[in-house]
Amino acid sequence: MATAYQRIRQRKIFYLVAIVLLLGSAYAHKLLVIDVAAKRYDISETNLGKVDMGGSISRFVLSSFRGPLVCGLWWEVNALQEKHDFKQLELLLTALTKLQPHYKGPWKYQGWNLAYNVSVEFDRIQDKYFYITKGLRWLANGEEVNRLKLYDADSPDGVHTIGDPEMRMEIGQYLSGKMFLSDENATFRPLLHMSCIPPGQRLPSSLRNNPDKLDHFKAQYPRFVRRVRKLQNIPDGDEDTLNRELLSFLEEHKDIPCLWKEEDGGGLKLSDDPWPRWPNMSDRDLIGKVADQELRQDGLDIARVWYEFSTEMLPPPKTELTENVVPEETKYTRINKHMNSMIFRGKPAQTQARSAVELYKEGWPQLAQTAAEKAYSMWTDLGKACNIEQPESKLAQYKANALEYSVKYKENAVEGKPPPYYLKEANPAEYAKALENFKAFVFMANFERLRNTCRYDYWVDMSNTLKSDIYREAALSRYIAEERYTDWPVSIANYQRSIGLLSLLFRNPMQVNDQMALRLTLFAPGLPSVLAQVTPCISNQLSRYGSHDTIQEEFLDLQESYMRTIARYLAPTRLQAEYQTWVLRQTLSDGLLMASNPYHLCFPLTFIPTTSVINIDWVEDLVENDRGPFDDLIAPSVKENREKDKIMNKK
Repeated sequence: MATAYQRIRQRKIFYLVAIVLLLGSAYAHKLLVIDVAAKRYDISETNLGKVDMGGSISRFVLSSFRGPLVCGLWWEVNALQEKHDFKQLELLLTALTKLQPHYKGPWKYQGWNLAYNVSVEFDRIQDKYFYITKGLRWLANGEEVNRLKLYDADSPDGVHTIGDPEMRMEIGQYLSGKMFLSDENATFRPLLHMSCIPPGQRLPSSLRNNPDKLDHFKAQYPRFVRRVRKLQNIPDGDEDTLNRELLSFLEEHKDIPCLWKEEDGGGLKLSDDPWPRWPNMSDRDLIGKVADQELRQDGLDIARVWYEFSTEMLPPPKTELTENVVPEETKYTRINKHMNSMIFRGKPAQTQARSAVELYKEGWPQLAQTAAEKAYSMWTDLGKACNIEQPESKLAQYKANALEYSVKYKENAVEGKPPPYYLKEANPAEYAKALENFKAFVFMANFERLRNTCRYDYWVDMSNTLKSDIYREAALSRYIAEERYTDWPVSIANYQRSIGLLSLLFRNPMQVNDQMALRLTLFAPGLPSVLAQVTPCISNQLSRYGSHDTIQEEFLDLQESYMRTIARYLAPTRLQAEYQTWVLRQTLSDGLLMASNPYHLCFPLTFIPTTSVINIDWVEDLVENDRGPFDDLIAPSVKENREKDKIMNKK
């Protein structure tokens, strides 16, 4: 018989075994049943996004006190921003995101607030740039934290990652807006290059003491160098001034946020809070190319990547245009709620086209042509994906059927209703035909709405023109004309070449019959008939490219720059001619007065005009407002809008 001590010992062992079995079975049940079910039904915390251990512990410890604490912190954040205490503000914002990491509102609002409100409170360009990048980094962190991880049996790892398309789009929108539309964009663009270049490669002291290394740096980053040259207004050929200003620029901004940091052994790795940001910062192959490929350092290219990333979450577009084309959200897709879906889908292609335009403006015609080819391909691929790229024969048939329906059933067409149902029993054949016409009517309505919403025709026509060799040569001549603006004869010659080439794109070519008639004028001797043989066969009818108001506004800008240059070149000669004409008119007027009134023989009028009557500014305005090369082609409404803009700017 066991003693009391032995019974106590046996009881403890029994309890210990029972505890181990119960806890073990509970843990096994958690792993095999609860975790599997939580993963399948997407109800675990990890399904909400990236989990931070510190934040999870804080939320668990605070429990119900978290709500009042969050409200108090938000009050304090607003007060700190009013006091301009931005260091403390950053600490409180970090604490807030720990307490409510999966609430997207603070991420979105503070990303915008830092980039647009806080940044403008500073005078130094470095501080503005820092808080712009801080807002974008903040938004990128929020997007990464809130990537849902949903169960997907078809996925190799059983997980399907779902992000927020609007957060991703906002990153691209803020980036492109600040780098290309803000007042300081001319400085922000080279700063973005510097953020992508490893600090050791742009060290001013090293480049200053090694001319060969400086030359290699300039050859490796020509776009960055050209942007600094333009920012500092340094003429081509003045390499000494360029080297001095370039080193000064690198020295002044050497401590800006950067993508890289150097290790003790001399190697490179990503900084703790890297800038710029791409959607997948773990892709070392992509990030490793950034330092050597300047196109990847451009704000529009980075924005395009984010726009493409944002469209990955969208549901596929509905291609049956005879039905409702509004996209529908599914478990593994998300729709954008604050922008039309077609505009949203067109953002990557639109940004690619804008990149081509900027490359042309900065004098990189070959790169721009390649970018335009890619933009055209992206737009046409989008059109095919949304079924808004149709052959002309099919469109003509749809238009005819839609017109027939709108004429026969006008009231139904206005309200977007199908044909009357009674017709189905009264005349089945007529009803079948009317129903077919109604489908064509809906098809054309959706077809035109989708194309007009994203300005599909404009972007396709523009991209198609930008990738042509004629436009490339015209853009190069325009770039030279604008760069050599003080050398008036050279500038005017290049403007005229650019305008001549663009005129070929602005107007349609002549029809075959008209070309034949033009060539036959050779049999009628005379200078006009000879000139007709060497003049390009183009009509006065605008091409698809030239018919867009936006394109006409750009041509009007080109014409004004050309006429302004001519005015400055011809103003001195024209001033002398205007003065002589004024004196001649005054002489004739005085002669007539003296002949009619003897009083003027004793007191003749002066021949010297005051400067308020004839001066160089008046002559320049006179020449500048002469007829330009595109005046007969640009729509009057475009000119009227331009005049209204000038009046508003003067006010």
